[in-house]
Amino acid sequence: MHCPHCGYTLDAHGTVPGEPDSAPSPGDATVCIGCGGVLVFTEELGLRAATDEEMRVFDRDPHIQEVQFFIRHILPGVRKARRN
Repeated sequence: MHCPHCGYTLDAHGTVPGEPDSAPSPGDATVCIGCGGVLVFTEELGLRAATDEEMRVFDRDPHIQEVQFFIRHILPGVRKARRN
């Protein structure tokens, strides 16, 4: 699958810390590791961009905020350091 925001190839998913490990279900949210965009699993377990209405809920979710901060602010430095 590819992120509809940035085109990054998504080949795995993770779970929210403190939540039981399980397969995703339709309607579950995930965050692209490439850009931090919020995605939602479809009925076929594909991915789509979150709607504006969904984003009003997801924007207040502390777990999503934490992951987005890491992807957008910490991970670029880690990737750069690995290249050097």
